[in-house]
Amino acid sequence: MTLNSLRTVLSQTESGRILHALCGVLEQWSEGIRTYFCSWDQCPFPRMEEARFIKHIYPLFFYVVQNWLGCEEEEDKQAVLKALAAMSVILLHEKQHTERVWEQLLWLLHQHRDNQGNFQVTKMLHYFLESLEGVRDLIPVGKFTAISAAVHAQLSDAENEPSPAHKEELSRCIVLLGEERRRGRAPPCPGSSLPEPGSGRWLPANTEHHFLPASQSRPEEMIAFLRSQLHGGKEAGRVAALRLLGALASQQDVPAIREKLPLVVEAAQSACSDPSAQLLWPRLLQYVVPAQYRGMLIPLSRCLQSLAERRERAGQHEEEDSDVTSSEEEAQLPAPQALLARLLVESAAPRAGAEHTVAALKLLQALRSTIHGALGAAWTTEIAFLLQYLEGKDASSVDSAEWECHLLKFLKVSLESMEDQAWSVALSQQLSEQLGTCPHGSWEKLFLYKALGSVLAACQDLSHVQEQLCRYLQGTNHVELSEAQGMIAVVSFAAERHFHLALDTVTTVAATLTRGRFPEPSGDWKVQGQKNKEEAQAAHIAVMLTYSGMALHAPREHLLARVDADILGKILLLARAGHQDSQLKLALVQSITEVSCAIQAVGDCPGFGLLLKQEALGTLLDWIKEEPQDMAVYPMLLTLEQLSKVKPSLSREENRCLLSECCQSVFSHPSMEEIKARRRPLRAALNIKFLHTSCLEDLGWLMITLLEAEEPSATFEDIVHVLHDWLTSFNALEQERVLRVCAQVLGACEGRFELMKGCTCKQFGTLVGLLGPLTCDFLATCRKWAGVCLDYLLQMHAKTTNVKSQTWDTEHLCEEQESPDETALLETSNKTAQTVCRCFPSAQATDFMSMLAESLLHHTDRRAWAAGMWMTTFLEHCGKQLTS
Repeated sequence: MTLNSLRTVLSQTESGRILHALCGVLEQWSEGIRTYFCSWDQCPFPRMEEARFIKHIYPLFFYVVQNWLGCEEEEDKQAVLKALAAMSVILLHEKQHTERVWEQLLWLLHQHRDNQGNFQVTKMLHYFLESLEGVRDLIPVGKFTAISAAVHAQLSDAENEPSPAHKEELSRCIVLLGEERRRGRAPPCPGSSLPEPGSGRWLPANTEHHFLPASQSRPEEMIAFLRSQLHGGKEAGRVAALRLLGALASQQDVPAIREKLPLVVEAAQSACSDPSAQLLWPRLLQYVVPAQYRGMLIPLSRCLQSLAERRERAGQHEEEDSDVTSSEEEAQLPAPQALLARLLVESAAPRAGAEHTVAALKLLQALRSTIHGALGAAWTTEIAFLLQYLEGKDASSVDSAEWECHLLKFLKVSLESMEDQAWSVALSQQLSEQLGTCPHGSWEKLFLYKALGSVLAACQDLSHVQEQLCRYLQGTNHVELSEAQGMIAVVSFAAERHFHLALDTVTTVAATLTRGRFPEPSGDWKVQGQKNKEEAQAAHIAVMLTYSGMALHAPREHLLARVDADILGKILLLARAGHQDSQLKLALVQSITEVSCAIQAVGDCPGFGLLLKQEALGTLLDWIKEEPQDMAVYPMLLTLEQLSKVKPSLSREENRCLLSECCQSVFSHPSMEEIKARRRPLRAALNIKFLHTSCLEDLGWLMITLLEAEEPSATFEDIVHVLHDWLTSFNALEQERVLRVCAQVLGACEGRFELMKGCTCKQFGTLVGLLGPLTCDFLATCRKWAGVCLDYLLQMHAKTTNVKSQTWDTEHLCEEQESPDETALLETSNKTAQTVCRCFPSAQATDFMSMLAESLLHHTDRRAWAAGMWMTTFLEHCGKQLTS
């Protein structure tokens, strides 16, 4: 009834406020009807058929088209178009009216050629396309194609370029057309939401973001359109196509795009052979630096290599085209330092694949003259070496640490070839800028830190170097582990060429960094106080590791003069001043290890002795004594091994004390069952077990190192003296551990017999007397390791006496020793005793019998029986040796 009344009112209205009001009523009524159509099932009243509404809407639509479309006032026209769009969507629900609606829409799109009129029609189209939800019928093939072409023609109209607002509306229409295709509501073929290839329509510059949503909805069409744009002759269209290619490459999660991109790359590469393609050079360079375009590095490298070859062939024979110059100025080329920094990172990318790394290196080679004019000869050699290193390797077979060293060396050689301090300073600033955009803890950020340190090492502007070092020392959040590691890398790598400057700067800054800050009295002073303590502790640890990092990178000729007071002394001072928790202990252990390794790398230097070696050793041993089962003890053994190699040598008493404390900590460690009984999580218990197994091996290497560093015979005697009590222990687990270490040490002595100078000879009788009865031990592992130890002793004895070794088959012996039968075990042990006694040195008889007698006196188990059997066998075979 209301709609019928409106028909009467329409005929009495021509313009003005009443027309606006009527158009608003028509628009709101149509919107309400459309909402009802879409959600009629939720309405509590009986459903009204669509035809009942449409028969009243159509006369109103027809009247508005015939009488009001010619309005001259823009406000009137806008109101009329909104009403028409709303009514058109309602009429599409009735097949007999659809043709008229589509024809009217196309007429409107072609009728208004002025910008403002077009803008209003586009807004109507936008509203119309948004409102198509709920319409059952497909968009007719011809109408969809015509609408798509009209929209793209307006967007790419160079003569009457749309306003920015109008472009936005056209872009939204493209997206909606693409959505209709994606939902299957538009024809799959031949209509398109993009201009057809070869249609003469081009992408307008700076509008790639308008096309991206449509490309995601219909990627196949976008790829075809891109190829046509790249082969076209219009520079603006090529540039826009390349930008859209970059946008697509950064969103390769769409399978169709990922599959078709190589075709576009081929088109771009073939386009590079065109003389006008030099205009693409600056545009392509824009995609090298931004990280989001990492996925298109390989095709980008190929295209730029083609263009670079053409530019190189042209050389000085062609004057630089003014269009190219203006294109480069318009494109805002990335800085040469930014190109080098980004491609270095891409070359270092782990797990990116060899093809990705090769593409980055070849692109560096192609851009050498763009980056710096002095790099030609140096890069020809260096990049060839890097490519040869990668030849035949995949990502899994490349040693990432070694490859990183090669790249950093390449960077240093490059800077040396330039001899351009201003360029180096600019590169350090560019690296700092890229660091700010990297995610925390990423491999990329850590590599950039190392690269920055290498650049500072090559820079001769000392004030700039010191400024950068202070910046990272003071501005780093040391609580954040990755940031602290980055700061350490910057300072350590810079110390390669500026050791004294870096060391003095760290010492100066460390005085303020490690000083505790006290909060102002307030309600949360406890919280703030705890935070300050954590920050001060983190600063202590970071500075300690910075000192040792500088020692590792210091020039050999400068290190020894300052390693005592200015490096190791500062590390020990910071360790004493900090809170003695596990993190600080681990930091000290790592620092001392690195300093020891740095001193060893210098080589033999007569007259040098580390004055603070005793203090460092005492600090570590004190921690072992206080908490022998602390987690920090595990890596301490490796540290003690490295420290023991540094001069001056330890005395015998110091050696015995060192070995005794280490053995106490390692051999008396709780068993797996005891760890579980303490309600440790299973994962933590397994980790501790793994660490302890590694710790046993480290203890063995410590003993071997002491044998090599000191006088072997005396040191081996000290080792036997320390192990004696553990070999006679009543604790089976402790016995198994000491036997494993003993086997490791004896194996090393046998393998390096000449170097060890037969150090085991004097201890042969003692060791056989301790090990022999253990071949009948209750634990099969103890029996196994005892047999292995005896085998090593007999092999060394044979080398000493220059006779053929009378050893038994160790593998067969181990199999026999696994037998659960006690009688069989005693027989096996007896065979072993007979073999040993046949070649027993008479000088060792007393020591041998003393050890067996000790077992008889202190043990009442199977070991005592075995000791008695070994003693009887010896008396039978070698009794005369005792008499003599």
